[in-house]
Amino acid sequence: MDKNLIILSDSAGFPWGMAASNRVRCLSKAAMIEGWNCTYLGLRGANIQTKRHSRYKYHGWIEGIHYCYPGLFAQRSNNWLLRR
Repeated sequence: MDKNLIILSDSAGFPWGMAASNRVRCLSKAAMIEGWNCTYLGLRGANIQTKRHSRYKYHGWIEGIHYCYPGLFAQRSNNWLLRR
């Protein structure tokens, strides 16, 4: 039977963030060593300073960790309604 770990967060900004994102990455890697499948669900988009210059995918894989932003936006919008 497969073991699954789902990490829910509204502030880590995985995989583009800094300290909180690194904690998610380290926790996931440790769990993967023990045979777990890891998924990160970001409840809010990340605060990315360079968001005007690049497009960030709202789902994908990085270092064996699946990540997804269910709101279909990986970046926090300037629009208050879209952030909710």
